[in-house]
Amino acid sequence: MSTLFTSQWLFTFRIVLICFLWYGASCSQSIVNKMTLQVYAYPLTVTLSSLVNNAIYAIPLAKIMKVKAKTITKPYLLKTLVPIAGFKAIALASAFFGLWKVPVSYAQTGVKIF
Repeated sequence: MSTLFTSQWLFTFRIVLICFLWYGASCSQSIVNKMTLQVYAYPLTVTLSSLVNNAIYAIPLAKIMKVKAKTITKPYLLKTLVPIAGFKAIALASAFFGLWKVPVSYAQTGVKIF
């Protein structure tokens, strides 16, 4: 077996594993957020907590995954990343307001085929 094939297979396996872990974590986080918002009716606080937790957990995860640091220029940061971050915060806040206001469980939102 060639080294190239092995390294490509390993890379593909890592990507698939990361996607499954992300999907599982996302589903779990959505359910926990819904349960939290039923008891603690402050969606903006939950949004801020989610954003801060993502930033905190990204640092050790990047070290574990051996992601190389990249320096970015201030114009790039202001032009590209700040608008994306702002819209991400608005999207999360909207999602949490929706979770807070809509009394439907996740089991009831699936499409019924039969």
